[in-house]
Amino acid sequence: MRTLALVALLGVAQWVLRPPTPSTAAQPVAERFSGAVHSAFLGGFRPMLVQYLWWDVEAAQTEGRHHDVLQNLALLQRVDPRNTKAILYMARFGAFTLSATETMPTRKLQRIIEAVDLLERSERRLPREVTLPLLRAMILTAEWGSTDPRLYLAWSKRRGRTPYTEALRAMEAAAALAPNARVVRRLLAETMRYRATEMALADGDLERAHQLMARAVAIDAATSGAAATLGARLIVAWEGILSGLARSDGAANARGLDQLRLTIAGLDPPGADGDAREELLALAILRPCLHLGRSAVAAGEMRDALSLILAVHKIQAAIEERVAARGGSGQREQILGDLKSLAANILERAPQLGDRIPSSLR
Repeated sequence: MRTLALVALLGVAQWVLRPPTPSTAAQPVAERFSGAVHSAFLGGFRPMLVQYLWWDVEAAQTEGRHHDVLQNLALLQRVDPRNTKAILYMARFGAFTLSATETMPTRKLQRIIEAVDLLERSERRLPREVTLPLLRAMILTAEWGSTDPRLYLAWSKRRGRTPYTEALRAMEAAAALAPNARVVRRLLAETMRYRATEMALADGDLERAHQLMARAVAIDAATSGAAATLGARLIVAWEGILSGLARSDGAANARGLDQLRLTIAGLDPPGADGDAREELLALAILRPCLHLGRSAVAAGEMRDALSLILAVHKIQAAIEERVAARGGSGQREQILGDLKSLAANILERAPQLGDRIPSSLR
């Protein structure tokens, strides 16, 4: 009897919650199917329907029935438009599960855009739900933006702003809703780090990048238990690097590079197909660090210049070992060539420092 009732209920639900016609497609789900209409049709059967749909979502995902997952999640959103669980599930499912099945970059990017757009629409409708901007920021700072330049550039071109710019706005919105939540503060500081490195590497705005990174350090310092984490140590290291670059301070830059090398050594090493975001960011910052080294040599600051090139050499060698399976030896050979050229200039102008220059740089 219960089975027959459930079948009948699902039949009614499928009619009431059927896909919108073109004339109503532009209306928000909450307007097309209000809670009052749902109550009138479903009444006390709503919990039974919700439970059944979640059971089928889990079964469909386990069995790879992705279309059924999406259909059931859409029904759940129409049954209870103010419940964020289905929204969050659908956004995660699209941004991570479905995008991973796509082989074409354009289709992968579209899945991510659809997930972010869903969360943005939901944030306007449910402005007090901190989990919505929180997940949006997590999607935008996922590894796709740093490990696939095609997706990063395509996103920036289509949206008119970078993924990390959008992610920081989302995290700031989440922090405004939950200013004392430890996880929100940690993620805000981490998102600031990504945006600051983007400012330094892509925009060349070293001063603003350093200011933003300093804010991230302050947030971690004021968050209980955060300073001991690897994430916080990465932020401190990057603040030192950017401080040195922004202020033309070779010694501070060298200290930041040394701390970054030691902190990265504590991370899980990337595989041939894994996320090597930290290693790639570290390699990318070496170019402006080498430019600072040349400026130090030109200014006669030989000891600072030597400290800097030794720090660059150590971190370059450490990263080369960590990402050996991923290739990229051409870039690393170019860095080594620049290091040898700088070492030769230092040796020529300050021969008393020769015993500090390793044989690998001669």
